[in-house]
Amino acid sequence: MPWYLLIRNRKGYDMDPFDHIAQNNEVSDLYAQLATKDVQIAEMREASTKLLKAVDDLISESDGVCGLHLNGDAAPWGSLVAGGMFEEWLLPLEEARAVLAKYPG
Repeated sequence: MPWYLLIRNRKGYDMDPFDHIAQNNEVSDLYAQLATKDVQIAEMREASTKLLKAVDDLISESDGVCGLHLNGDAAPWGSLVAGGMFEEWLLPLEEARAVLAKYPG
């Protein structure tokens, strides 16, 4: 390999810049990895959407959480969601909604 032409692939190996078969294999491997990531992202998006819907259904069908404050009082959902006194408990729900909205599938 000429000293002035040196390409390193993503694994750190030297590649001949004129070896188009090796380069095509490298590109094909990267496309395969991207396709796998796309499938994983879609699965995570679907699972996250289902989880958010399940929590939303739970919130709409109940009044709150009993025993949360360990004093026998019920914690109404309004105090646990964004804007409530104890919103830090469920802020990750709003963060998940924001991410799903930011990157629609």
